Amino acid sequence: MTDEIRPLPYDPSAKQIVSMVDLDDAEWLFGTVGDYQCACVEAMRNDGSNYQTCIALEYPVRVRNTDEHKTLRLIITPESAEGLANALMHSVNWLEIARKLGN
Repeated sequence: MTDEIRPLPYDPSAKQIVSMVDLDDAEWLFGTVGDYQCACVEAMRNDGSNYQTCIALEYPVRVRNTDEHKTLRLIITPESAEGLANALMHSVNWLEIARKLGN
């Protein structure tokens, strides 16, 4: 099984993406069939000083170039979750505009 990854051929920033993101790294995880779960939790700070409010996410994935399935588990601060959501929506919106332009 080969999971090739590349920038979209019509993306004007394709060269920048290649230089910024290691698309050849074997550690990529692909979203797969299943449900994701998300919840607000408290997690102890890494220095043990106190609890902090976080967002916990579980998402089913498949490891690149394998049939191995895992669950991606991520705990991040609300600010990081908001940044991630904004970054994802930026890409989703870009794809929608590109689709409307015929790409």
